[in-house]
Amino acid sequence: EDLWTSSVPLIMKFTPSGTLLWVKQFEPTLFANIYGSLATDADGNLLCAGTFSGTNYIDSIPLTAERGASALYTAKFNGAGTLQWVRQCNETNRQTSVMDVDTDTSGNVFLAGRFRDNVSFGETNLTRSGQHVYVAKYNGAGLLRWAFSLGGTNLEECGGMSAGSNGIISLTGFYYGTVDVGGVILTNRGDWGDIFIARYGPAQAQIELGNLTQQYDGQPKPVSFETSPTGLAVIVTYNGALDPPTVAGIYNVYAVVSNPDYSGATSSTLFVSCGLPVINTRPVLSITTTNALGYGELLSDGSDTQTSCGFCWSMASNPTVADAIAWCGSMQGSIAVAPITALQPANRYYLRAWATNAAGLAYG
Repeated sequence: EDLWTSSVPLIMKFTPSGTLLWVKQFEPTLFANIYGSLATDADGNLLCAGTFSGTNYIDSIPLTAERGASALYTAKFNGAGTLQWVRQCNETNRQTSVMDVDTDTSGNVFLAGRFRDNVSFGETNLTRSGQHVYVAKYNGAGLLRWAFSLGGTNLEECGGMSAGSNGIISLTGFYYGTVDVGGVILTNRGDWGDIFIARYGPAQAQIELGNLTQQYDGQPKPVSFETSPTGLAVIVTYNGALDPPTVAGIYNVYAVVSNPDYSGATSSTLFVSCGLPVINTRPVLSITTTNALGYGELLSDGSDTQTSCGFCWSMASNPTVADAIAWCGSMQGSIAVAPITALQPANRYYLRAWATNAAGLAYG
């Protein structure tokens, strides 16, 4: 027979002057409690956490612990008292507790307490012989991001936890023997438990940028990136703008990991060189016995404002600038015209438009 039969948690919200706004009563069939302080996020949502046995109804949502064991719950209510989500974590005995719940500036929810032997947060199962401290993180929508436990040779107890900005948390408690607080081993120096204080932040990620030298072709020129661990989202800016450049130039690139569980950033320089110009040869105008008017259209300057163009001609097909040429004078927008002179009457001539810039020479 379960002995815990009289504990029924209540959550109440009051105005600053003490007027009751709403009240929530959990409905456990055996036992439930609320450990630690309540927490509110920047949007006025309220977080609470605790343990229960049997079945616990939170806003008519039933949570059921395994027979002979208790379970953890974490619940989020909005400012009006409407349940947003509730999560259950199972354990194998009745010695698991919640010491603190808190939120960071991004609305992530952190949970800390103790467990004995085993506790499961979704598919994350923490198993250690004896009593140890756990910490878990949910995002604002209630999705579990991670959970970990401290590792020691004897016993640990959670004293408290506080969340700061950008996923940084501070954790304190006491231990006997030794305790691993994340790669740092602490050793008890007396017969009584020693206090530990630890601070945790997002895991470090690496970003490697690629495609830092490209050539203009009229299309956006984003850099490529790889992250370690792989698959992380990254925000990249070019001279402070999110859109990749579409013209030739030199750009300061800054990349930062966009993941609440990781931090990492890097910077580099993107060089976009000008591309070859693109010009079309159009039908010749104003043909006489010895003269004509070359006519072309510059479709792209290759992102080089110093592009020049003209016409070349000869009696052989595919004339080049090594043959007779004429430079265009001032252009009217993209239209290129130039006089073709000193032609011999009654001969066939081939004519092509050409354009040149820092990237090279192109024919139409």
